[in-house]
Amino acid sequence: MTMPPFEDISPVGANADEAKEQKDTNEDEDDEVRFSHSFLPSAALNLTERQKLDKFIDTLGNKSADEQAEEKGKENGDQQDHMSWPTYGSNPISEFTTEGYFTQAFPALFPTGAGDFRSPRLRSVTLGEYLKHIMRYKDGRFARHPRFRYFALNTMMRWRTLETARVFVKQNPSDAALTVEELREITDNYPYPHFANKVVHFGKSLHGTKQYGNMQKKNLFAMMEKLGSPSCFFTLSAADLHWPEFFNLAAHYSPDKTAEELHAEYRDRNETLNSNPMLADWLFTKRATDYLHNIMANVYCFTDYWARIEYQHRGSAHMHGVGWIRDAPDCEEITRRIKDYPEFQLGKDDEPNEERMKEILREEGQEIVDFADWLVSTMNPSFDEEGKGEMPQTKKGNHPCHEKWADISDHDADYKRLIATVERHTECKQATCLKTNLIGESVCRFGFPKTLRKETTLEISPFGKPEQHTEAEIEHKRNDPRVNSHNRFQLEGWRANVDMQVIVSPYAVGKYIAKYATKSEPQSATLKETFKMITETMSMADPARKVVSKLLMKTVGERDYSAQETCHLIMGEKLVTSTREFKTLFLENKREVDPAAKPEQTATLPTVIEEYMRRPVEIEDVCLLDYVSDYYINAKGKTVRRHKSVVVRVAPRILCNKSNKEQYEKYCYYQLMKFKPFRKLDHLTIEFKKRKQRMRSSIQTVKPFLCLPQKLSKSLFERPARSWSIELN
Repeated sequence: MTMPPFEDISPVGANADEAKEQKDTNEDEDDEVRFSHSFLPSAALNLTERQKLDKFIDTLGNKSADEQAEEKGKENGDQQDHMSWPTYGSNPISEFTTEGYFTQAFPALFPTGAGDFRSPRLRSVTLGEYLKHIMRYKDGRFARHPRFRYFALNTMMRWRTLETARVFVKQNPSDAALTVEELREITDNYPYPHFANKVVHFGKSLHGTKQYGNMQKKNLFAMMEKLGSPSCFFTLSAADLHWPEFFNLAAHYSPDKTAEELHAEYRDRNETLNSNPMLADWLFTKRATDYLHNIMANVYCFTDYWARIEYQHRGSAHMHGVGWIRDAPDCEEITRRIKDYPEFQLGKDDEPNEERMKEILREEGQEIVDFADWLVSTMNPSFDEEGKGEMPQTKKGNHPCHEKWADISDHDADYKRLIATVERHTECKQATCLKTNLIGESVCRFGFPKTLRKETTLEISPFGKPEQHTEAEIEHKRNDPRVNSHNRFQLEGWRANVDMQVIVSPYAVGKYIAKYATKSEPQSATLKETFKMITETMSMADPARKVVSKLLMKTVGERDYSAQETCHLIMGEKLVTSTREFKTLFLENKREVDPAAKPEQTATLPTVIEEYMRRPVEIEDVCLLDYVSDYYINAKGKTVRRHKSVVVRVAPRILCNKSNKEQYEKYCYYQLMKFKPFRKLDHLTIEFKKRKQRMRSSIQTVKPFLCLPQKLSKSLFERPARSWSIELN
């Protein structure tokens, strides 16, 4: 079949503009657009049987126009591009070796048949490089296609899953030797799915999966162990229907309309957004990361931060994160000191002394209150102290998010308009925020409307012991029951919905981060059942690698992906940004197989512990944990100090359980390994045996080796020292 000439897309690596996809909001019109732009016309004419016979008789002995044109082209030395029409068959084709797999699956996107992944090239390219290139192709047809991006992500994730399974089997030869029957016995005899959990954990590098979210949560808590509890929690949402920069970029792919025309009506804005998910995601990612690093980190004196991009059900991106503010009050220590007072250690039947409690909170917690008033506001500038006032009216086409901060002359009026349009929870709806509580009432899951307050206070429950995890809360001064917590500078600079909260305790971090930032759903209760179902559907002769592949495939396909998130993953953009790098320290000292080694080789990689034992004499007194955090071996094989220490995650994590002798001894041995310098593991074992008798009842004798690394010096910070208490101009 002869196709009209299109531009060749085979030279992977060429410069390309940002791409988009075409999707109409209206379902009926959407279907019409999809079928008119995504499929080739029917090859057969809609004729009656009699007309077909007549047409066939008339053409007997005559060559078709296409054949005549083809012969004429050959006579002139022209070469015509051809692509075979995809055929149907009962036997599935191989997606890994079939040339033309992409071109025949999407003939409308590859009209000349050129540019398939398996097409011959001067250099080999990976699937990720190939997909990035065609998604960025200059005419935007790949990113605009309503199904190609999902096909691309599905293919990429499945191929990566199979490769991960291959590496798992290579790294765990003992597990690879297990038969399906043995795996079934493991599932039946052990209540906890150890093998399945090990496989799922190994797939933590698969972005967007549950195990990836769990890994990010562990990284964040390891960062907290090193740096202490963060100072604030923040959110940056997208105003993708209002930001003029988005429509200026989208106008390049819409030759019929200008940026102003695309931005004029809501229907046009919505259609433009649906047509450009990759462009919308790129703009938000670039804008959010630059704003966080260049603006927020400097204005709010962040020494460190951690943030992750998430996607709402409607597909738009938003960023959740935490920040460590220089010289911020130690809220954890202050709340612990408050709970040491007898007035905050009451039993259930005791009556609290509220006057004395308020006095203690006012004396001990004033620094936290001042910090909260500096950082967070829940006041509406359009209302007075009593909560009375009128909201400013926003005219059609004059949304405050349309404007740039540099073009604003009256910032007070702009602040009022932003509060009225993007920072108020104006209505609670069943489809968005309402949920049913234990007594059957419909309540807002965000707690709106909230109680008006004349001053900011620190609240701590008086019931409980000092060592118990009693959560402290800050109740901010408020004159509007529906305004969201925010920071004025953050809101005016970002030009969209924001959130800012003070973190009073590390338990609040667990609450915020587990719910919002990491989105790592709890470990599936049906993991054992899933693993059992997989093994029961396989034959006894199937290798363990096939079981691993199927189990990882289950984790990849257990959630939905929005259009913007799909584009984000295909383009290889980061989901998490942080000022720190993360490194895992495996205390079991098991060597891993070199993935770059040839199949006939059994080369292994040296462990971090082996590198530590060969460290230079200049750092003889450096313990293992500090070595991993502060040093690395460069390309020349020399041990050098890092510019900024990394966050070390230790595995396995053994709890200090004195009631379990074996576990407690293992815990003490690992603590000794982390904090006492050594040159040989045998010497460490001898040292441990000497101390074993003294560690039976207490770990006091090991305390010199259990101290946490010293706080980072100011010279390690990239930004100049600045106190949070400096007022913003």
